[in-house]
Amino acid sequence: MYNECDFQLQLAVFLRETGNYSEVLVEYYLPKQIVEKYDWDSNLYIDIVVRRDEEYCPVELKYPTRHVDMNIDRFGITYDGIQVMKYQGAYDIVQYNFWKDVRRIELLHEVFSGKIAGGLAVLLTNDAVYTRPRKATSASAPFSTHPGNVVGACKMDWLDHPRTKYPAFRLDNKYSAIWSTHKIAGITYYMTIIEI
Repeated sequence: MYNECDFQLQLAVFLRETGNYSEVLVEYYLPKQIVEKYDWDSNLYIDIVVRRDEEYCPVELKYPTRHVDMNIDRFGITYDGIQVMKYQGAYDIVQYNFWKDVRRIELLHEVFSGKIAGGLAVLLTNDAVYTRPRKATSASAPFSTHPGNVVGACKMDWLDHPRTKYPAFRLDNKYSAIWSTHKIAGITYYMTIIEI
């Protein structure tokens, strides 16, 4: 998958083709006023929402990548050494946004009590940095996704570094990223799924 949009669409198509769901919806829109406790000044767009009968499950995706060149086939012609994934960096922002996704799903559980059966926040990457601890003095240390770091059941905020675009928020429950490793087309991927 070349980028997050590609990941989102391929996963949605796969889920639809399983036949296990009544609906598979992409970029599920919720106006901010529906979710009053939402800490950010924006509407909500959930990456994927699956419905089975009258139960819903929101799925939020993050797909930060490192640079990858590989051979690709297009319209029957092979091209060598084509960049298929870009280096994205911004590790602290990606980790913040991942836990923000978890918070969104917690809020949806609260607002739509009895309708949402569960939720998933998925972080898939070919960059091992997300599996490593942040420096304890790093402003983003509270948002680290390394194994063993317990995140949540508290206010989440940058350490000694105010960021107005990235406000503090509260997670109601405790979570910890557990990573699995997968090799696809010669590329090592790391994946964690937080169940909410």
